[in-house]
Amino acid sequence: MKWGTDKGGAMEELIQGATHGPLKQLASNMVYFDNRTNDLYRRVKDRELAFLASDSEVRYLITLDYNNTNTCEMMIAKEPVFTSSVSFVIRKGLPKGFRERLDYNRTNG
Repeated sequence: MKWGTDKGGAMEELIQGATHGPLKQLASNMVYFDNRTNDLYRRVKDRELAFLASDSEVRYLITLDYNNTNTCEMMIAKEPVFTSSVSFVIRKGLPKGFRERLDYNRTNG
């Protein structure tokens, strides 16, 4: 089976920059897509390709396909390929308590 992801996206950068681990192992069998076309969906459904993207993107792609076809022929793998944390970058000198308020809003919705 081949692997696929978006060309020019964050996943491509992570895969091509990987020096070890699961992303490095996937690199040699990776196909990069300029556009997400019906052919991409067909290849996933026909088990020719597994598409790699963030969890939210994958859920969105499955929803789009379901809305177009009224069938659900794709699923999300049980285990993530890798996990990563994401952080905010903020400028220095913000009002006192701003960072704490931002952290509170982020964790408490």
